[in-house]
Amino acid sequence: MAIAEKVLHRVGIWQFRDKLAVNLSYGQRKLLEIARVLAMREIGKAQIIFFDEPYAGLFPEMVKLVSEIMKELRREGATIVLIEHNMDLIRELSDRVIVMDSGELLAEGPVHEVLARHDVVEAYLGE
Repeated sequence: MAIAEKVLHRVGIWQFRDKLAVNLSYGQRKLLEIARVLAMREIGKAQIIFFDEPYAGLFPEMVKLVSEIMKELRREGATIVLIEHNMDLIRELSDRVIVMDSGELLAEGPVHEVLARHDVVEAYLGE
């Protein structure tokens, strides 16, 4: 119980502990998913964590909370694999990026270098 309480407090949904997940809002369910990852890390100290668009549909306050959690995980030594379309978040959170275009590898490397490439801007950002 201590781990569950700790991670639910960390993501800010402790007050919903008695609710079924199906009765939570979309954003609260996203936070519950993050809490599950944190709980698994507490139990097994997982070093690689995969997040598939964890920011989709979140309010700005929740985006800040999730970003802080990801930064905390990085400080603890975790490797985060993040699939995300928000380039501002990618710039803020990533050291390295891999850019795919139509299922093909387009570019990979340090975030500032890759996102400055003309072919990446053209293919991914549509500019």
